[in-house]
Amino acid sequence: MSLALALAGAAPAQAIAAPTAAVPMAQPAEPPIGTTGPATFDIAGLKLGMAPDAVRQALGRAGYRVERTSNDSDFRNMVASKAAWVRRQQYNGTQTALRSINAVGPAGERLEIQFAQWPAGPRASYIVYFGNKDRQTVEALKSQVLAKFGQPSWRSGSSPKWCAVEDSCGPLDRPRRPTLSAEFYSWMLVLQTGPEVSEAYDALVEREVRKLAPLTDKSSF
Repeated sequence: MSLALALAGAAPAQAIAAPTAAVPMAQPAEPPIGTTGPATFDIAGLKLGMAPDAVRQALGRAGYRVERTSNDSDFRNMVASKAAWVRRQQYNGTQTALRSINAVGPAGERLEIQFAQWPAGPRASYIVYFGNKDRQTVEALKSQVLAKFGQPSWRSGSSPKWCAVEDSCGPLDRPRRPTLSAEFYSWMLVLQTGPEVSEAYDALVEREVRKLAPLTDKSSF
């Protein structure tokens, strides 16, 4: 996420405990993934916006085994942490929400799924596939990718990209909606959300932070 939530550098007067009252369900509770183009694509059954349970089920169906996971603060704790930083206080939160899953496939393929923390829970925002170059040739990978996803929006022999029809998709463009990128000679596919989702997330966090730490018209001086 583009929004940094670390508390490094803060000089708190005192530590505060996690609030007992939950942050009210904010809107949008789910990421605005979209319904066209790469927003509908899947890698091994994994789609953007999936919840952790659905991701684990898809991995199992595709024959992948989870190797490791990592955790993060959930949405409520992320908002409280940011609000504490705004107040120059220390926040003693917890990290119990799923941040990432790394899994290995039946032919030695690897998948990494990263999650963003939304009010409704963690949702897949970045899915990267690493093929096994010792098990599949570049030509076979290209053929399989084109058969599954069709012709790319940006045609390149080794680094094609698929975008929503609403977005420009050249090598220097930054599409606002989800994209799928391939790097055939690295045996890699990347399915990820775009600025449309990250901007919605940042605005949502800011609104919720200001409920806990509103702006003031006066300072003490």
